[in-house]
Amino acid sequence: MSDHGRLAPVEGAGEDTAAGFQAQLVQAARDRAGSWDAVADVLSPPDESTTERLRSGATATAWRLAARWLEADAELFTTDLMSLDVYARAARRRRAEDDLDALRADHLQLVAPAGDLVTPARDVADLCRQEAEAWATGDAPGARSLRAREREHLTERLVPVLPGVGRLLANEASATVLRTVGRLVLAVLSVESGTDYHREVREPEAEGRERAVAEDRDRGDETRKMAAMNTWLDEVCAELGVDRDIMTASTPDLLRLVGQVAHGPSRPGAPLTAFLVGLAAGSAGGGSDAVTDRAEAVARLVARREGRS
Repeated sequence: MSDHGRLAPVEGAGEDTAAGFQAQLVQAARDRAGSWDAVADVLSPPDESTTERLRSGATATAWRLAARWLEADAELFTTDLMSLDVYARAARRRRAEDDLDALRADHLQLVAPAGDLVTPARDVADLCRQEAEAWATGDAPGARSLRAREREHLTERLVPVLPGVGRLLANEASATVLRTVGRLVLAVLSVESGTDYHREVREPEAEGRERAVAEDRDRGDETRKMAAMNTWLDEVCAELGVDRDIMTASTPDLLRLVGQVAHGPSRPGAPLTAFLVGLAAGSAGGGSDAVTDRAEAVARLVARREGRS
């Protein structure tokens, strides 16, 4: 995302004066322009520059600066921004061409069918920049009028379609990084519209995974645990260069096995057993089927052992 100076700190924005308050309004409008430009970048057909920004960390920096105006409320973005940082750090383990192929495939399937959302997102960003200029020149009525036009554009041109696209990215993208930016898109939309689309996409995802691995546990507490687990596994897979799809497919079998070992032969041996299953599956060529086969073999061993005791 190019800068055009909109993300540069506004002089005096931290001062507790009338001028400082005006500077804060300018800063917020500029940063909001940055957030909508970041959304437009997500919705644009990916090219080599897209992967370069993601791999270099420039995309994470742009999103982080765009969320600056939220101050304490920027926590909504924190976890996903960390995931973008991890993706960038692990770039040396991946080919840029492979990253681009994955982005293009997901865009074609999940974003392109929605039509042109880039133009309305850029339009909102441009209105935010005009609002910033109005505040900077002391034109408060003009700034408020522009703010109203931003809300109108958002309500009429983005809210009817963008939540669905964000959900598709967050839930169905094959590329982990697109699941991350899908959640960021929904976070921006939530802040700007007042409707918590971010929660809407996170909770069903977490509950679906919860049912697959721990149906007999308390839903509310387990939802939070599973959401935290999957965020962590996203970061670990990116850091180690592991195919996240294999981890996703193997998670129910591994969690089930860990529970069986922990409640049977050895509680401290449970995580090490999962390690041994992964080690054996890797020696056999890897893949979720290899993991499942070896997890089932160990589960049978647990059953035989329990039968003897």
